[in-house]
Amino acid sequence: LKDGGKAAQANVRIGDVVLSIDGINAQGMTHLEAQNKIKGCTGSLNMTLQRASAAPKPEPVPVQKPTKKTHCGALYRVLSCTHSQ
Repeated sequence: LKDGGKAAQANVRIGDVVLSIDGINAQGMTHLEAQNKIKGCTGSLNMTLQRASAAPKPEPVPVQKPTKKTHCGALYRVLSCTHSQ
């Protein structure tokens, strides 16, 4: 989108999904076909858009590795003992 361009003036935002162009379903169109339909318009253009989500992205949560020693050896002995007779 260009600052001050037609799309910006029409409040089209990055991430919006074009559902129809002048009443024609855009679902089966390639990007180039949709682009050509929009650019080829000489008068007014009617588009149905699905607004991009305005929900903020969740902040990443830092994960710390445990610093305590694990008891893997004890666990291994218990598992080993269950198999011996």
